[in-house]
Amino acid sequence: MTISKEAEKLLLEIIDHESDDEYWAERFEKADHKEDTILRGCFKELKENQLIVTMWADNIPAFIQILKDGYLYQQHKHEEQEKAERAINYKG
Repeated sequence: MTISKEAEKLLLEIIDHESDDEYWAERFEKADHKEDTILRGCFKELKENQLIVTMWADNIPAFIQILKDGYLYQQHKHEEQEKAERAINYKG
């Protein structure tokens, strides 16, 4: 599974602020139209890739649950990169 760099960055931000209940309200309040659009698109991308579940209230994320694959995304990405490197080295 591959997600955009922006969605990956957002996933890490979600994990970093997992226990901060006010973070996303403040984040969306400070966002301009462009940033708001990007944030919402990235939340959608993470949801569609089954990395998070989000419940919205007052047009901001009120509840974010990070799923198993969300927590393991970086680990899986690293493993895939190592596998690709081994395949390249094997051919060379």
